[in-house]
Amino acid sequence: MVLVSGFSVGHGPAHSLNTPARLEDLLAAEQVVRSSGRWYTIVRPTWLTSDPPGRYALTLTQDPCADGMLPRADLARVCLAAIYEPEARGKTFAAFAEPGSAPAQWMPMFAALAPDHLVRP
Repeated sequence: MVLVSGFSVGHGPAHSLNTPARLEDLLAAEQVVRSSGRWYTIVRPTWLTSDPPGRYALTLTQDPCADGMLPRADLARVCLAAIYEPEARGKTFAAFAEPGSAPAQWMPMFAALAPDHLVRP
């Protein structure tokens, strides 16, 4: 399963998007997914745009203070890749776009991320 959460979760209560109730709800949803016993990936997209898909390089990071922009269509591509790529399982990460070429392969991007049990997302 893939849960689309929010990048502001990593920022904690200091981020202007995070009301106490919103942050509590997002953290609780992530914890339910992590403790489900199912294969999962949690994606924390940054600010969403309507840019065309595949126009930018994508960065997947476990930096809790990640920020940036991400085309909605590229978020969908990340989610679909996470479903099919075993290296994405058990990981939580933020995603954003940067200048450059769209990813040709997803496995190395997911493989570079640490499993949730080794990091505090």
